[in-house]
Amino acid sequence: MGKFKNRARTKISKQFRDLFPEKGWELDTNLLLEPAKTITMHFFKNNIGVQVSWKQYEKIGSEMLKFQTDYVDGKIKGAVFICIIERIRKFTPEAFMGSITMEIALSYLESVRSVVKVPILIIGLVPE
Repeated sequence: MGKFKNRARTKISKQFRDLFPEKGWELDTNLLLEPAKTITMHFFKNNIGVQVSWKQYEKIGSEMLKFQTDYVDGKIKGAVFICIIERIRKFTPEAFMGSITMEIALSYLESVRSVVKVPILIIGLVPE
């Protein structure tokens, strides 16, 4: 099952890594000056940061704090957070077990609305 999990995530990640640069987005994994291997994908264009995240839901705070830090530092003016929706687990239960979902991200942002001021668009991926 572990191989399926890695293949599903890797396949989707590769699609993002291919598509965004084709549309003029820079792959920038160091907006917050972290080693590239320790963070999820970031894309950057026109002062907008995009993060594609399959991380565990316990990491939601650090994911949003990255956007807020880049916003305060003037590196971005807005952000897009791409994750899965809860329903996708029914189609690929092993691949995204424990991942941040759109529902978790929206709930988290509501609870930290007074602290996280960067405008964030959350996009939830749906199953095919």
